[in-house]
Amino acid sequence: MIEALGAHRNNVRWKSKKRITEVLSIEEVAVLGVPDELLGQTIAAFVVMKPGEELDVKQIKKHCLVNLMSHKIPKQTLKADVLPKTASGI
Repeated sequence: MIEALGAHRNNVRWKSKKRITEVLSIEEVAVLGVPDELLGQTIAAFVVMKPGEELDVKQIKKHCLVNLMSHKIPKQTLKADVLPKTASGI
């Protein structure tokens, strides 16, 4: 359960985000916990693709399977046109 793990949840998200960003067709990634009936919460990734690129969930999943522990692999990967930013641009 990501939410109940305190500081550890940020580590899980950070590592997942870092690995997904390594996929060359991805420009930006946001990783967060989403409700799950069985586990309480799982990881979802929202990705912004580079111009002209298409979302390839299988490619992302394959990359994550090789580079992450199973609990850090997003169960959902969704395409976003833009990710929300704060006033400072983060």
